[in-house]
Amino acid sequence: MLDLQELHSQPSLFSYTCEVFSGTFSPYIDSNEAFFVSNTCVNEFRRNIITCKDKYRHEFVDEVEGLALNVNLHTQCDILPSYIPVYNKMASQLPNLSGEFPVIALTLKDILSSAVSHKAGGLQEDKSIIFRNLLLNYYCFRNAKVLLFSSGPDTLIEYLWHQRELCTLYEKIRKMDFYAMTGFNFSLITGECAFAQSLNIKRSLYSSYEIEQSGISTIPHVYALTDYQIQRWLDWFKSNPHVSYFTINCQLQASKKEFLQVVKTVTKILETVPHTRVILQGFSFTYLYYFGVYIDRVHVAESLPVKKAQSYQRIFLNPDTHKMAFKYDRTLTVAELVTTNIRERYLYWEYLKNRILLDSSLMKGVTA
Repeated sequence: MLDLQELHSQPSLFSYTCEVFSGTFSPYIDSNEAFFVSNTCVNEFRRNIITCKDKYRHEFVDEVEGLALNVNLHTQCDILPSYIPVYNKMASQLPNLSGEFPVIALTLKDILSSAVSHKAGGLQEDKSIIFRNLLLNYYCFRNAKVLLFSSGPDTLIEYLWHQRELCTLYEKIRKMDFYAMTGFNFSLITGECAFAQSLNIKRSLYSSYEIEQSGISTIPHVYALTDYQIQRWLDWFKSNPHVSYFTINCQLQASKKEFLQVVKTVTKILETVPHTRVILQGFSFTYLYYFGVYIDRVHVAESLPVKKAQSYQRIFLNPDTHKMAFKYDRTLTVAELVTTNIRERYLYWEYLKNRILLDSSLMKGVTA
């Protein structure tokens, strides 16, 4: 997901050629959403998205039972820790920290030995999808609840989605015994066809529905680029009071504007639906302060400590800047570096969270 779109004072010519403008998909997509479209909806080779001009668009809509967010979820998760380390497939290198961090996470690419590969400068689909069925048997996962983030490159997400029945995706994941699996993070691209965005929002929610129907606990994945899309999610949460957690993949954000738009989406949901909490995957700590009083309902999941450790980099708090720093260190094993790095990041997260809560409380007192 990129940033929330802003309505331009002068809509693009492509706004008027998007079929959303003519009300074709009303009431599920407001015709005004076409004014956010700044790129052509013509997408002959179906690159990244399925647009309103796609000859077979109705088949993709039928696959997820329409564009309305009208499927309900019933998963009730236990209270999750506020900090969740994200491990990877290099499980033999990783320590068991279940006593300190009872919930850890993996991503889809970690549980696969074959699906997509880098070829000719890009990702291409492999001939077969092969699972690492015994991955969770490694010592590092013992006694831990393992959460599976359904995030990754678009090529992987689309390939798994289209092949989910053929490769018995849900059955294999259910047998691996994950604590929960998030909905697929189908991309929303700023300026692209408003129909394509709405379809991907529904596909993400529908994937959670299929996951739950397959006997796996699920956490919905939420993307939104406009106030219209946020409102649809708000209406859905109000109709699904059992759902207390949602997640957002933040690994594609790069600029301050992009991160602050995530903050805007999250705070609107947390403010409007008080029983909800969010798990942010890969959110930059630099922008946590902007959550204010809502930081107490924010959970963070990150792979940074593990990735740094596997490159022999130790994380520590710089006493001068009060920020995280990195130092190359071959005196410790990878497992020892993972342990050190995760502990340091957790302590830093707790420090930031408590400082944000204190500052928010003081600010509230001043303005009262």
